[in-house]
Amino acid sequence: TALTTGTDHTCALERSGSVLCWGDNSDGQLGDGTRTIQRAPVAVQGLSGVTAIAASAATTCAITASTLWCWGGATDGQLGQLLPFSVTPVEIGGLHHVTRVALSAHHVCALDNTGTLACWGNNAKGQLGDGTTRDSVIPVVTTSVPGVTALALGDSFSCVLAKNARTWCWGDNSSGQLATGTVTDQLRPARSLVPPATHIAAGFSTAAVISTAASHQQVIAWGSNASHQLGR
Repeated sequence: TALTTGTDHTCALERSGSVLCWGDNSDGQLGDGTRTIQRAPVAVQGLSGVTAIAASAATTCAITASTLWCWGGATDGQLGQLLPFSVTPVEIGGLHHVTRVALSAHHVCALDNTGTLACWGNNAKGQLGDGTTRDSVIPVVTTSVPGVTALALGDSFSCVLAKNARTWCWGDNSSGQLATGTVTDQLRPARSLVPPATHIAAGFSTAAVISTAASHQQVIAWGSNASHQLGR
């Protein structure tokens, strides 16, 4: 019912609520209890009733019964603990009623059923949104965006949609990926100069939304255009 990919691995969510993964497993990102590359799908150990999955680089996460589990690479604290990696799922503490999760190669953000957002991992550019550049293995709450409905993470920046369909972004802005009209990094969420939107996505240093501000849906993208990823 869902697919997600990291740099060199893929995971699929089955109708039964089980998760299958395959590909590179050098950091345990397949969650099968080993670090052996798998050419065919293998089951993630110890998980059932999974409702959502996400991956980036060598880390994978899953939501089950409103609890968030992550495994694989953790050089930036993505597993919520001081572990270099884990070959089986690790519960992320301090979170309740998780509904969505998104990952970059260096940080993770999760959304709960009240619209509250928490992030952890690398914070060199302020991508955790707590007003500092201190890394954190403990989820820190980003409180200045009320009613978050969707989230997307780039390499060192984060973006969300709020209930009012407005976009907020923070972190690295060296390529204008926060859409604030400047290239100044933001340590807390900043309103992006983007029309009201229904969906949001992010790449390494580029972001995009589907906007309904016009009479028809439009894709609006911003940030780096080094490989013409803005469509022009």
